[in-house]
Amino acid sequence: DADFLATGDIKRAVVVGTGAIGLESASSLKERGVEDVTLVEALEWINPKSFDKKASDYMVAELERIGVRVVLGEGITSVEGETEVTGVHTSKQFIPCDTVVWGIGMRPVTDLAASMGVDLGNAGGIKVDELMRTNLADVYAVGDCTEPYDMFFQKYMPNMLWRTATEQGMLVGQLVT
Repeated sequence: DADFLATGDIKRAVVVGTGAIGLESASSLKERGVEDVTLVEALEWINPKSFDKKASDYMVAELERIGVRVVLGEGITSVEGETEVTGVHTSKQFIPCDTVVWGIGMRPVTDLAASMGVDLGNAGGIKVDELMRTNLADVYAVGDCTEPYDMFFQKYMPNMLWRTATEQGMLVGQLVT
């Protein structure tokens, strides 16, 4: 949720990273009236974990259509400003801005679960079965912290999308009531 972006104080924003969080942040900033939004990706196309080049090109065209400038193949090298952000340097240019949103990776927070003896998966998320059960009796886990079975990729892996977390929560709610 990007409600924190609802302020009228943001004039120029740079969003770093083009995964789900970066893409949602960039479009949310535009929706909320930020005039100058630049999306920066160090790789050659956006969201390379989910999109091939053709899908990326389509998404870039859509982002540009709504007014988001997309910069590809340039990593952020530094942030400028003493007490407030004034811009970012990429490997090729300086982009003036007053806000930087970092969307360059997510990591589940599982300390409490691990301290209780809940098994973690290979990516560090809480390992759950197809009904979101952990290895502990009557303990379920849903959302960003989990590592459920992904039928598309045919392996256990995190899925850090809001919609998926909502559906997982609804499933568990039906199971335990």
